[in-house]
Amino acid sequence: MKLTIIGAGPAGYVGALKAAKSGFEVTLVEKASLGGTCLNRGCIPTKSLLQAASVYENIMVQSKVWGIDVPEASVDFEKVYAQKNAIVEQLQKGIAMLLKNAGVEVIYGTAQVVEEGKVRIQESGDEINADEGPCGAGCGARCRALPRPWSCCCGWRRAWRGSGPFRCRRGRGWRLV
Repeated sequence: MKLTIIGAGPAGYVGALKAAKSGFEVTLVEKASLGGTCLNRGCIPTKSLLQAASVYENIMVQSKVWGIDVPEASVDFEKVYAQKNAIVEQLQKGIAMLLKNAGVEVIYGTAQVVEEGKVRIQESGDEINADEGPCGAGCGARCRALPRPWSCCCGWRRAWRGSGPFRCRRGRGWRLV
């Protein structure tokens, strides 16, 4: 049975792995990088920057508590970002290896569901037929209009999915500046 999954974020790639393990022939379509927002622009990069901020804070503040005098410390932002990028790249390679070993076909491009059971890759025009099985799509971490009942009762027009804790963690990273 064929399964096409659109989006290689945490839900997409884990779903692809589980489906492949269950015997599905899986095609995973991703428009950017494996891992989605969490791995590439959200949680993981933010946590690595927070770790750098924490190390800096320990050097500047906690060292004094323990009687260690550090007269001056500086932050090399190029090295901080290089470390963040290395972590992200290592995790992307790990996901790619898991998908390859599970026999999941990964196609890079923007997917568009053109009709039931048919997905078109916009960049190449190639079509994937999933007539023999379902097609799944993740919701992504983009700003979306809320469904009508929510906008009526709450007065909210738009909402950011997954931005609460991410925004809090990201804001704490400004300690480095």
